[in-house]
Amino acid sequence: SMQNRIHVVPNILDITHCTDRHMSTFSGVVLTGTNNELCSYRSLKVLAAVTYASLPLKRKVLNTPAEVASQTTPLAKSLALSLPDGKTHIGGSTSAMMKAVALLSPASGLLGNRGGFEASQVDSWVQFGWTALEVPLAASKQSISASSSNISATNIPADFFSATYQLDHHLKSNAYIVGHSVTNADIAICCALHEAVSNKVWDPRSSEMKDVVRWYNGIVNQEFFSLALLIINSAT
Repeated sequence: SMQNRIHVVPNILDITHCTDRHMSTFSGVVLTGTNNELCSYRSLKVLAAVTYASLPLKRKVLNTPAEVASQTTPLAKSLALSLPDGKTHIGGSTSAMMKAVALLSPASGLLGNRGGFEASQVDSWVQFGWTALEVPLAASKQSISASSSNISATNIPADFFSATYQLDHHLKSNAYIVGHSVTNADIAICCALHEAVSNKVWDPRSSEMKDVVRWYNGIVNQEFFSLALLIINSAT
């Protein structure tokens, strides 16, 4: 059965109009992005890691192209995470942002609880979630043609479901993807499947993959995930 973890509700504040003085006294993480990105599943991945780690959080909405262009790192594009030191900014890769959150809160176990061995497994599964689930979903959503992508538009559903069957096989003998508690691997892949549900690509209520459904429902019904969804919905 899924283990419950006690979560402190993060200090969530919209800082679109905050002053530098307010920013200088804040000791949590800041997620900055366009409104679309702050409402996306990419943002959900980072927010779920933050809520699981019980880190204080602020959000800043970028409203204009000039604000996007003024981001502190050229990798930020439309979503970036600033760390508590106020000097370290991670942009572009939500996997990198999630890993930074895990490193800020070692006790959370988001990179596993057995040191580098489990951390490497977590990284591998996060990458699996990206290449095997998120990329096909994005290609499907954006109707990317075979001529502009290595992924054929005709085999996107097969690719996606092949990956979920692999996941189902793994979860037959595992309550979590890595180890015995929630890690970034669970969060990243659960968010990808949540996006698939939103896009009506996958329905856990009718899925034959019982072990994926058991695991998925166990994750999305935990308090930290509900909190992350609440933050996402409050940005709409």
